[in-house]
Amino acid sequence: MASGKSSIGRHLSKIMDRELVDLDQLIEEKHSKSIGEIFEEFGQDRFREIESEALLETKELRNHIVSTGGGTPCFFDNMDWIKSNGISVYLHMDEERVLGRLRKKKEKRPLVANLSDDELRDFIYKSLAERKVFYEQADYIISNAGESKRMLAKKIVGLMEY
Repeated sequence: MASGKSSIGRHLSKIMDRELVDLDQLIEEKHSKSIGEIFEEFGQDRFREIESEALLETKELRNHIVSTGGGTPCFFDNMDWIKSNGISVYLHMDEERVLGRLRKKKEKRPLVANLSDDELRDFIYKSLAERKVFYEQADYIISNAGESKRMLAKKIVGLMEY
């Protein structure tokens, strides 16, 4: 969450001349609701099912970049599916940087919208610890420690043979 997946994905799309599919955007278009509205109406469990269904719908896409939500690899067998159907990249960002980013935009994030700063910090540390086992299965791990999004995209391209 807030590691730059969508914006770095846009840069990758341009550099690699491939179409970007943002999973959250795909879900919003299909359901004609924002991610927040889907969370509010259906709850997190149903959202994760919807998210997994949307991920599976990307199977037919070739030479696309798919930007997932931060929780996508952590539910069902999504990480196994991702690894079997493409190349995965984990954009690692330390907890305090994530905290700084989420504080600015937390109202747009249903999982954290109503959390105090202390609760937000606890949520981030706990979530990243729980998700680490999934994230570290990625084919590539890139540290997002403050470089420009374009530089990070170039780093990713440099690691891949495409």
